[in-house]
Amino acid sequence: MLGAMKFSETTKAVLLVLDSCDDLKQTFEEARQFIREACDYNLPTKVMEVAPASLAAPAIAVVTMPPDEVGALETLCYRALVRDHGDIARCIEQLCEHSDVKNWGAEPQAKARLQCGIAVLNKDDPNKTLRWIFEREMQLIPIDDPAFDPVESLLLDFAKLAGVTT
Repeated sequence: MLGAMKFSETTKAVLLVLDSCDDLKQTFEEARQFIREACDYNLPTKVMEVAPASLAAPAIAVVTMPPDEVGALETLCYRALVRDHGDIARCIEQLCEHSDVKNWGAEPQAKARLQCGIAVLNKDDPNKTLRWIFEREMQLIPIDDPAFDPVESLLLDFAKLAGVTT
């Protein structure tokens, strides 16, 4: 995708966001490989470092979700979803502990927990996905929840590093 993107003169920088998975270092190295395969980008040497623009590509940085811990964006979504539903969270945690889910990696565990929460809290259609929830702007996962504060900080920091005024 990075190689196929077309940029305008107003593009200051690109932020590549990946799920953290089980190993932050490995995820970062995979991100560097994606960037390397796109050919024209300079490579950042660490997370949240903005590699300068090249002649053919804008500056680029990499970040993992959640920042500084294993898991996935779903980790943060699940925290926001269950903040007001501790009873449901306890049941989901028991389900995960008493099933094979406990042996899965951090990313699929996060996705499983979130999907269980969405199903239990969406009686009209428990089969809905995270994408559907956000596309419909449902309040099932409050985007202003403190679970997302690190994402907001990260985006503001990136904008500053990339020279974008907010």
